[in-house]
Amino acid sequence: MNQTVSIYIPTHNRPGMLGRALSSLTRQSWKHLQVLVCDDGSSQSYDEVVEEYKNKFDDFVFIRNEVPQGACVARNKMIHRAEGEFITGLDDDDEFLPQRVETFIRSPMREKYPWLCAGQVVKNSKHMFRQKISEEEVTVDKLFYRNIVGNQIFTRTADFVKAGGFDERMPAWQDYDAWVNMALKCGPGFRLEEYTYQLNIDHEENRITNSPKAVKGYQMFTEKYAHLLQKGHLDSLFLQDRINREQDVSLSDLFQHFSKPVLPMFVKYKVRKKMPFLRALLFRA
Repeated sequence: MNQTVSIYIPTHNRPGMLGRALSSLTRQSWKHLQVLVCDDGSSQSYDEVVEEYKNKFDDFVFIRNEVPQGACVARNKMIHRAEGEFITGLDDDDEFLPQRVETFIRSPMREKYPWLCAGQVVKNSKHMFRQKISEEEVTVDKLFYRNIVGNQIFTRTADFVKAGGFDERMPAWQDYDAWVNMALKCGPGFRLEEYTYQLNIDHEENRITNSPKAVKGYQMFTEKYAHLLQKGHLDSLFLQDRINREQDVSLSDLFQHFSKPVLPMFVKYKVRKKMPFLRALLFRA
């Protein structure tokens, strides 16, 4: 078995974080990697980090946009330059744990489903913890309730191109939208109960999430799939948008948008808001 996996990484003004992300790829147990990086119009130089890592992989591709065009444009450029049989993504501020690529490659589910996803370990300023998941088939119906995939999938490069990659018009919810497209055009995926992706949020815990882009992304998503979304989906997506933007969700909101999947989301969010330490204690890695 000698399948090459292409890994795409968009980046903007974070050469230090990119170096950490690339370092995590050098520790992958699966060595047949093509690594693609797209610098989306940064004002900071990437020369040093590119020089350090360009010879550490079977193939290293560096693309630079002269002016910022957005992460989706950067991702699509790399997807169309990818030469690996399989493809997956990595955000420049995150890391792959050593077994991530090999876990996907060797999974028996790879032959049964067109795309796979897995769990992640979250690192904040105080703790590291697993976001607990279960193994399950990921259907369009399940996805319309909430993004149960996360921010990365593993698939055949040809299938990702077939599905259209990322919608460059979306100001937010881009990953979510891409996974729905994959499910619609290539069929259901499968989520592995493996925790192989490290999501580093310690540098952005004070970030303001209530931005016009976040609201617009939610609105565009619900408009784009309006012909497929049922009331239960819409209720769940309403709550998910509020949670993403760290907005208050009242009992009145719950009753107005109530459906079976909404209740556990509401309870978990309320507990996390009142006792943020509890999740780390329960799900520490």
